[in-house]
Amino acid sequence: MTDRKKPGTAFWATVAVVVALIGYPLSLGPAVWLTARGYFRDSAVQSFYMPVLWSVAQAEVLEDAVVWWGSLGVPDGKAVDMMFETDEALVVFQFTRTGEAIPLHP
Repeated sequence: MTDRKKPGTAFWATVAVVVALIGYPLSLGPAVWLTARGYFRDSAVQSFYMPVLWSVAQAEVLEDAVVWWGSLGVPDGKAVDMMFETDEALVVFQFTRTGEAIPLHP
């Protein structure tokens, strides 16, 4: 028989980092869905997910996937708008159930 060591601190630290790196961006979808239902303010969610939104704005190939994921649970007729300015442009993410644009909220 061989003795198996229990996972140590380094293993669990690695697991925590991997879960955070995957879980944080994926949690944007549920956060948008809850925002559309009035549980969170748009500005709070935008601030918390600014690193994800900024990264997606830099890597445009991810934009469709992020908008699709964020829009999945948004009720019909509702929209969650997140926007910020970069040196180059105004970046706007609008999450709607139908995918059709709704006029931006003031």
